[in-house]
Amino acid sequence: MCAAEWRSTRQTAADSFRNAGGNVVDQEVVTDQNMPGMQGVALAAKLHAIRSDCPIILCTGFSDGTTERQAGEAGIVGFFLKPVEPTRIAEKIRTLTVP
Repeated sequence: MCAAEWRSTRQTAADSFRNAGGNVVDQEVVTDQNMPGMQGVALAAKLHAIRSDCPIILCTGFSDGTTERQAGEAGIVGFFLKPVEPTRIAEKIRTLTVP
């Protein structure tokens, strides 16, 4: 699930995730920090309230004060400053899916 592209706002993505009952097996969420309607860290909290083991990767291009440490404290498993090579995100996803 890519919250940044999947729906027009993160709230819609969170609602869709909730409507699925968190039954998104073997899926990770890749989201941006700054988008209309909700910050990525807030989205992570909403998704973790539905499914606590949902792996979330956060990307940000802005100096909004969100740090990798804060992201980790929010349960976010990957943190990337943009611009980021897609291969780096793919490598992180592989570490989440390979036992």
